Amino acid sequence: MPFFHVSEMSDAKRMLISLFATDLTSCPFKLARRPSSPRPAHVAEVDDIIHIMEQLDNENDLQKVRFVASNFARIPKYGPDEVNVCALADRQLHIIKQKVDEFVNETSALSCSDLLSDVNKRHNEHLTAMGDRLEQQLKLFTAEYTKAADLISSTSSTSIRSNVVSPIGRSRNIIISSVTNC
Repeated sequence: MPFFHVSEMSDAKRMLISLFATDLTSCPFKLARRPSSPRPAHVAEVDDIIHIMEQLDNENDLQKVRFVASNFARIPKYGPDEVNVCALADRQLHIIKQKVDEFVNETSALSCSDLLSDVNKRHNEHLTAMGDRLEQQLKLFTAEYTKAADLISSTSSTSIRSNVVSPIGRSRNIIISSVTNC
């Protein structure tokens, strides 16, 4: 019920009943409604108004009065039981216009300096975070480099020691001369 306020519905029902008081003496729909868990009172009152209008129309009692609209903008473009594509489009258009207006108001409230300071703040936060990550990576690289250098230096000194040939003593060698090959 987007076009009418809850109090307007109950007021309309009371006015309708008072206008046709003599014609609705035995009408079960003129009782006041109370809210319940299945449906609110104003929904029940709208149903009562529809049923009262049907009863008055069936008895040709509506010929006695003439109804006019005082504000055409408040008249629904579709019936209460009709939910069509146009009604859905109207609702969505209203919601979209409202959201766009809210967005325009929010963005117009922000000044360029506020936007620039926010962008600079975020930029500085990202740069600080990247610098911290680079520093951590550099520390890890330095630690790994130091380990690798120590490992290389320890393995190269042991390999140098194993590659050094101890001098062969030739003092016990015998030299034989004047022997002919047979």
